[in-house]
Amino acid sequence: MFRKAISALVILVSLLVVSLSMAEGENTPVEITLLSPADQAIIADPSVTFSWMPVEGATQYRLRVRGDKLKYKVEVPITACDIAAQTCAFSSAGDPNWKPMLGDTLKWAVAAKLEEGKAFSPARLLHTDFLADPGLISPVNGAVITSTMVSMSWTGDIRASQFSLVFKPNKEGKTAPIKFTPDAACDTATMQCTATVDLTSFDGKARPGAYEWWVMASRDDLKGKAKSEKRMFTADLLPDLVALEPGDGMTIDYSTPLFYWEDSGVIDQYRIVARNQDGQQVNTPWYAVDDICEDDECELDTLVLSNGVWKWHLEGRISNIDGRAKSPSMTLIVYLPEATAEAMPLP
Repeated sequence: MFRKAISALVILVSLLVVSLSMAEGENTPVEITLLSPADQAIIADPSVTFSWMPVEGATQYRLRVRGDKLKYKVEVPITACDIAAQTCAFSSAGDPNWKPMLGDTLKWAVAAKLEEGKAFSPARLLHTDFLADPGLISPVNGAVITSTMVSMSWTGDIRASQFSLVFKPNKEGKTAPIKFTPDAACDTATMQCTATVDLTSFDGKARPGAYEWWVMASRDDLKGKAKSEKRMFTADLLPDLVALEPGDGMTIDYSTPLFYWEDSGVIDQYRIVARNQDGQQVNTPWYAVDDICEDDECELDTLVLSNGVWKWHLEGRISNIDGRAKSPSMTLIVYLPEATAEAMPLP
């Protein structure tokens, strides 16, 4: 009798274990197996075909893709599945809502609505490589430019629809981009691109000093831009002026000295500026080169100075360049013997 009771208890426990195992199997969620693209794949074509294995009892699928600025979801019917081949597939080609960004990382997954419940896939990552960053060639970083016409060159991606050159002079706000199409600026065989930029084209005058520059590339069918590194060059557009006479430390006994220098060859106008020990400044008007220079020699004697010690220098300017060229400052002593007692004595 006791043995029969034990046997019945063993049978009861076995049935309970089987029942619990079946219940657990019924509650285990179904996982969707993703096929392609592979996890961490790099895609070069904006049109992507997503594929996964069908799950039994599915009535509809939903594909979700998220990126930096992309939120995409689409309902995929079960007719997209080939049960015999165990593959479901969906292509984003032609969908106006599919707008991936250049250089973005996308996270994608698939969910299924089942006759009873839902099924989900694990998420995968995609990296977009729709356009390579431009590579700068010249000017090299730290170059010194002595002309307002600057030759720029870079390597580009043949898939680009447009390149934009951007300049930021003297740490100020960047200029409006100068745009080029690949067929106008690039050798399509090597995709080496060149453009000559006039530094005076930004606001009518070129600015001497440091410029930061870079290149951006874009595609008409995609959002975002591919960007190059940034480089610097210095526009040394104003020549160093060298005044010759009167010599440094010279003493004269007349009030209208003759100033003499050699023409730089690029200056449009010159003037003389002088300041005495009391802070009084006097200067000549601006004179056109043709009015005061001949055979590369320039002279001016219209500045009237009183008794005293003066610091003077030569200034020059060019019509299409901002700023002024200057010579080093020199000392000139004016001592007028017939001056009144107010005149400063010779030191």
